[in-house]
Amino acid sequence: NTSGTIIDDMIILDTDKLEIKFSDLASRPVLSILRQFSAPVLINSNASLADKLFLARHDKDAFNRWQALNSLALDLLIKGVKNTAKFENQEEIDGFIKALGNTLNDNNLDDALKSFALSLPSEKLISLTLAKDIDPKIIYQTRNSLLTIISDALYDNLHSVYLNLTKICTPYSHEQKSTQARMLRNQSLLLMIAGKKEAAIKLTLAHYYDADNMTDRMVALGAIVAYSKDDATVLLKHFYDNFCNDILVYDKWLTLNASSPNDNCLEIVQQIYNDKNFPKKNPNRVRSLIGVFAHNNIAQFTQTNGSGFNFLTKVILEIDKINPSLSAQLLTSFESWKSYEPNRQEKAKSALLKLKTNSLSRNVLDILIRILN
Repeated sequence: NTSGTIIDDMIILDTDKLEIKFSDLASRPVLSILRQFSAPVLINSNASLADKLFLARHDKDAFNRWQALNSLALDLLIKGVKNTAKFENQEEIDGFIKALGNTLNDNNLDDALKSFALSLPSEKLISLTLAKDIDPKIIYQTRNSLLTIISDALYDNLHSVYLNLTKICTPYSHEQKSTQARMLRNQSLLLMIAGKKEAAIKLTLAHYYDADNMTDRMVALGAIVAYSKDDATVLLKHFYDNFCNDILVYDKWLTLNASSPNDNCLEIVQQIYNDKNFPKKNPNRVRSLIGVFAHNNIAQFTQTNGSGFNFLTKVILEIDKINPSLSAQLLTSFESWKSYEPNRQEKAKSALLKLKTNSLSRNVLDILIRILN
């Protein structure tokens, strides 16, 4: 029964409010809304944990299955952030892990979809969802904690999938089956090393050295940078010495250094930027290093002592004399400063006000005034 219009199996939503009642059903239905990504909208739903778990494990629509898993993960992460990187509801964790395992082992799903489904929401999305009083360090720690839980729970399964996919995607091929297999193989590797097991670190090092394509090598190097600080130093040097004669690959090396979650990241970025050979007049090189650090590595950029903020404003002031447009782009990384917790807000505002006392280009000054207001 409905007060709206139904054509075949389609319900027309053409009023502000619509009530639909289902009758003569053997069991309570679980709604899989907007299948096949039929409408790019945000839905406010009161779907229960059980409903989301059901969709995450059984939905035949690939997009909605991913959406259910992503929604579950985001719910867990938001609760974890509010609980200072702790997860207390074991039932929710167990249900989520089971849904991930089911997805990983479902032969009806292609490997690309599995790869996306096994990826957690980004730190940036978590921040946007929280919207205020944000502590980027806690967000990083919370996400990392959940990755560790997934790694520990599914390690053997992930390892088995990794080995099976190796037979499909090596040697390198552009064919779709191989490309999708490579995506899932790399995602499985990322989840395995998240638990920081010695076996996973060794496997990732082998993945790097044995790679016959840049995609696999970059995934392994990024994983080592994220989870094995000592090995990262060695691998980054090896990568630089062997591959960075290609300027586009050099950009990747800059990005990896700027993306490090380690507390010495700012120091490394400063060393690279201040090196006499760093091409400050080249916008792509500056974006790859400074832009990635300020826009993507939020936990390190927003250090509580304000050093990241102060460094960026010095760079902005210097680049403004060379390329005002690029300098203005870098400044936009401050746009969310009012959403940080009070201490970071204070440090960001102080850096911005100090920047304002200098002679600035019109590009930078306009954005600075907008950000401060």
